[in-house]
Amino acid sequence: MKKRYLVSLTVLVFALFTVNIYGQSFTVGLVSDGPLKANSDVAYSWAQKNFKAQVIPIPKSKADLVKYGVVWWDESNGAEIPGNFKDKAVINAFLEYLKDGGGLLLSNLAFHYVYEMGIEPENLRYYGANANSPLDWTDFQIPAGQEKHPIFKGLKIEGNIIQYDIQGWTEGSDFYAAAGPAGPKDKNATILAQTVDGHPQCNGLVEYKVGSGTMIIIGWVWSSWAINKKLENVHGPLHANIINYLASKSKFAPVQPDKKLITTWSKVKSSY
Repeated sequence: MKKRYLVSLTVLVFALFTVNIYGQSFTVGLVSDGPLKANSDVAYSWAQKNFKAQVIPIPKSKADLVKYGVVWWDESNGAEIPGNFKDKAVINAFLEYLKDGGGLLLSNLAFHYVYEMGIEPENLRYYGANANSPLDWTDFQIPAGQEKHPIFKGLKIEGNIIQYDIQGWTEGSDFYAAAGPAGPKDKNATILAQTVDGHPQCNGLVEYKVGSGTMIIIGWVWSSWAINKKLENVHGPLHANIINYLASKSKFAPVQPDKKLITTWSKVKSSY
């Protein structure tokens, strides 16, 4: 009887650490303040097709976010971050989720939120959209030492460059400033990709360690899903890698063991 109890307990422990034996073991929360805007509609639809993901309202406290292994807020189609995101309770919800071990992805206008959260000391620039301005110098330039970062896994890198020739861009934010990049200045920030040499520097892809959590912000032209649909073969895998990377660091993403045990809760119960 004792032996049977130990075997059952072992099965239970493995079951608790195995949420989805065939793939993703976490949920992505996709933040929106109402009907999806043009860019978020395309980006979030992609996320829901490729991940266990759901659209969620603006958080009022950390408790609204901790059920999600990764939280993604994409904001566009406006002049700046909507005012309801600047409420102190909302800012604290994101910040406390992050500090307590969450994984946060901010894109386009939401890139600016590192300033509202007090992580970056200087105000960042906003810029408007241009749906028809083809450019061939908008590639990702990866700083030396970051080529093997997990977010670039499987992407074609040639001479530290990932080719990304755009049709245009949505509204967004980045670190560009006339006198040179305004950031990142936080000591726990790491630049993952830059504008190619010889062009205005935006530092549009940055990783932050904030408390026990990890955040990645992506701005400039690199998360314009609706306008640059033809480039989904690049920004799709990139964003998938970002989400999986953040989940691997997140306290709120269930543990997935290397050797998964195929079991169900009903089988565990029947063993007693």
